[in-house]
This record gives sequence, structure tokens and C-alpha cells, in this order.
Amino acid sequence: MSLQQVIVESAQLLENQQPEKAVELLSAKAGEFQDSPLFLQSFGEAHLENGDVESAYDVLSKACKLDPEAKSGVEKFLYLGQIVGANDGVDLLETGVKRLLAQLEMVQAETAQELDESTQLLFAAYSEPEKVQEYLLKKLNQALFAIIEIWMTDLCMEPAAEEECEKCIQLALSLDNTNGETWSLLASIRISQQKTQEAREAVKKAWELLEHKKSALEDSTEPESQMEYIDLCQPLTTLSKYAIETGLFELATAIASSVQDINEQSVESYYLEGFAYLLAARRNQNGISEEDGDKVSANYEQYPLNERDETVRDARLALTEAYKLLQVDSVAAETDRDLANTVVELVNELGGPLFEKASKEDVDLEELLENE
Repeated sequence: MSLQQVIVESAQLLENQQPEKAVELLSAKAGEFQDSPLFLQSFGEAHLENGDVESAYDVLSKACKLDPEAKSGVEKFLYLGQIVGANDGVDLLETGVKRLLAQLEMVQAETAQELDESTQLLFAAYSEPEKVQEYLLKKLNQALFAIIEIWMTDLCMEPAAEEECEKCIQLALSLDNTNGETWSLLASIRISQQKTQEAREAVKKAWELLEHKKSALEDSTEPESQMEYIDLCQPLTTLSKYAIETGLFELATAIASSVQDINEQSVESYYLEGFAYLLAARRNQNGISEEDGDKVSANYEQYPLNERDETVRDARLALTEAYKLLQVDSVAAETDRDLANTVVELVNELGGPLFEKASKEDVDLEELLENE
């Protein structure tokens, strides 16, 4: 079996959620291809998918040393950079970014004679230049987002942190300004800078793009679209949190609700929807303007809440859905314990879960309150 055949078969096993078999396959070929950066890169990825970070680190470190300029693939630098973190992690990720930009330039210039081995493999896998560009942009976003994450966490106290984050996010936008996740990350950066209005605009733009992508994937008949559709859950959940932080409570409920279209068992989305409704109720009942909504989300306990309110009922209904899901053992086991406890506490504070089957629109509020 050739190196290319081994790599392709390993990738197929990972795609089919069989990391153990991928590790077995690559382990059997380790002696034959132990000095191949491409092989070691695939081996490291298989270890990661199998949950063995220590083995992945060893294999990926060797791969990066054998190919310091990433001419035989960039993924090893991206994986290792995220494992290592801090300044060393940034250096590794930047090596990957540099190489990806060079590959993107080659593909866009259609200079086939200059394609290196790893780029040739991309053409073998994706055939069309547009598909190769799409892959390269996806990897560039992955690397740039990881660099920003390190600067906002491990290196957040460094003087250059804000400047480096800005440089990376602007590069990502210049490469592709139609990526909703890029605008969502911009919102996160602006929130950390306390530039609330700019953060709000970024949240709105991210939602516009992600909602459009969600609709397109729903209408698509392509097999790979289903996985992309499912993958939207996390970015939409994150965006709903940013909407709450910036005081866009109504938008936050809409975003959280869109997650439920994809995954009806998302406890977090029902929690976010319910919490956003509660914040909207506190804002409205205390005469706070929508422009000052972020003040409510930052110190919501300072604003009294009258529970005899339709918006509070909406919150209670959403939180009840989260509560009901937590009664399913398999869902409860996969749910963060703090989140689960928060859901139960909020539901109880509002008088307990509501188990009516009628929709929000079909229930007369006054009759409901009288019954209670």
C-alpha cells in the first residue's frame, strides 16, 4: 500500500468516526513511513481523534521538525499549535498561516507547475480549484481563530495582545468577509474591548450570514451539507451568548431558537432562550432602553422582576423545555453540571416547570395566571 493510499484510507476511517481503526492502520505502517511528514501528520490527527493527546504531541512534534516550512502539509502545525498554546503555539500556528497563504496564492494564480506535494494532494482530493480554495480558507480561519484564542486567553496580559488579535481578525475578514463565524469572533473581540456598539453590529452581521447559511444548507441535497448543518449548532450557540452580552435580547432568543431547529435536544439553547427572555423582561419592566440592554445583562440582579408578565412566561416555557430534556438520562449525562443546576434553579425561581402542551400563542395569559 502506497503512502497516499494509507493517508486516504485513514482519512476515510476518521470521516466515518472510526479513530481506533485509523490508529491501528497507521501504527502498522509507522515503521515504513516513520520519516514522512505527511504520514506523521495523519498519524497525529488520528491520535487526536482517538483522544490520545500525548501520543499526538510526540508524533506531530516530529513531523514539524522534519518539515519546518510546512511544505508537506500545514495541519500538523495547526494541531500542535493548539495543543501547545502560549507563544510557542502562536509561532507554530503562524508557520501554518504563512504556508496556507502561499498555497492560496498559487491556486488563485493557477500556477500548476509550482504546486508542492501537499497542494497536489489537495487537487487530487477536491479536483476543482474552487474547492481547494474553499479548503484553504477554512484552514486559514481555523489557524487565525486559534491564534486569536491564544492571545485572548494564555497571552491576554501581554502588551501586544489587542494589536495581534486585531491583525488576525482583519486578515480573516480580508480573506473572506462572508463567514459568519469571523464576524462572531469580531464581536467577541469588541466585547473584550468594551466597544459595545461595534460588538452589536458584528453580532447582527454574524447572524445575517449564519442564518443565510443555515437556510441554504436546509435546502441543499448534497450529502456533506448535513454535517455542515449540524456543525452550525456551536457557532449559533456562541453567537446567542454574544447577543445577550451586548443587550440584544430579542435577537438572542431568535438565534437560540434556530439552534433548536438543528438539535431539539440542545439544553443550552433552551436555557439561553429562556435567560434572554428574562433579561428582556427586566429591561422592559424597569424602563431601560434597548441601547442600554448590556447594562441589564451585566448586572441583571439589580433590576427587579415582576413574574406576572408574558415575557417571563416565555422564559419559563423555554426553561421548561430545558428541564424536560434533563429528565432524559442520556441528555443529562452530556450536559454540563453547572448548566443543568442553573436551569433547575431558574425554573424553580419562576414557580416550577410548565407542562402545558399549548403553544405560547394559544394560551391566554390572564387565564393561565388565574389557574396558577
